[in-house]
Amino acid sequence: MPELARMCHVDDLQDGGMIKSEVLGCEYLVIKLAEDIYVLDASCTLEWTDLSKGSLEGEIVTCPVCKGQFNIRSGDVAREPPTFPLDTYNVKVVDGTVYGEVSGY
Repeated sequence: MPELARMCHVDDLQDGGMIKSEVLGCEYLVIKLAEDIYVLDASCTLEWTDLSKGSLEGEIVTCPVCKGQFNIRSGDVAREPPTFPLDTYNVKVVDGTVYGEVSGY
């Protein structure tokens, strides 16, 4: 059953920015785009590269190594070479703290 895991504080995020958050050994990418906040896996599904070191253009995050792209809303591959999507997580903001609804932590 999913549980809420603390990712960061809203003030840690800049509009159009992304950070990596680690929760008990699992890494998540936290992105703020306008008024929306997204939490997804932090590593490219092809290169296992830290996506927080990539680039974000609109709803698309680009891997800094393979240049593959993922949609931050769905996790779907937007441009190959990756063929597997990223997992995405429901987000809740409580008193300025960002939580991701994750399983197994």
